[in-house]
Amino acid sequence: MESLFEFLSDKWWLVFPLAAFTGHWANSWRKASERRHQRRMELYKLRNQHLAAEQASTAEVEALMATHDATTRRWLDYELDVGKLIDFPLMTDVREP
Repeated sequence: MESLFEFLSDKWWLVFPLAAFTGHWANSWRKASERRHQRRMELYKLRNQHLAAEQASTAEVEALMATHDATTRRWLDYELDVGKLIDFPLMTDVREP
């Protein structure tokens, strides 16, 4: 046991390079974990691609319908308001683009 203490008392400075190696090892372990996670997520997306496509298409249809309803509402507001027809007569003139 004394020889171990003599070695440690003589080589105390080895703590710093060992800490650097440990830090490097921990960083490489973290990066490998992130790569592993990315690969798993890619596999998950590929396996469930049809579900995501259905959800995306449903969301796109709902957004398109909302935009269409807003446009129709705005058009009917101009078309059915007599005051706006009098104020803006060119809005209903089909000869003007």
